[in-house]
Amino acid sequence: TGNGAPRPLFVLLDGTWSEARKMFRKSPLLDPLPVLSLLPEQAHQYQLAQYQLRRSHCDSQFCTSEVAALCLHLAGDTLAALTLQAYLAVFSHHYLRAKQQLPVDRASPAHQRLQVLIAEQHQQALLANHHRQPPSAQANAAPD
Repeated sequence: TGNGAPRPLFVLLDGTWSEARKMFRKSPLLDPLPVLSLLPEQAHQYQLAQYQLRRSHCDSQFCTSEVAALCLHLAGDTLAALTLQAYLAVFSHHYLRAKQQLPVDRASPAHQRLQVLIAEQHQQALLANHHRQPPSAQANAAPD
């Protein structure tokens, strides 16, 4: 984070629910790590339950990408969370179009949303880099 606070580290187990449970139980290195419980209401609040490629058995099960986006939201990195959600939407669009043997619609709402978020991320990175420069470098920098 920009304020000097430590950045959170999330370990996500990628697999089916039963595979993830088995990995968690059989991985003693994970024992000392805290477990974050995510509530379905949180995912719905951030409009995460949009995965369309496979059906889950209940409303509280999400794909790994949705869980990662929710973790980013909860850690305060909303732009990264929204960008990850947008990438998942574009991936799903590509997958479903290919499954139906249709061409990808690069002007789809999913693609448009992703482009907006990528531009926001780029702008945020430029601002962050500008603020990290020492004052003498900023004075010598060319105007934007």
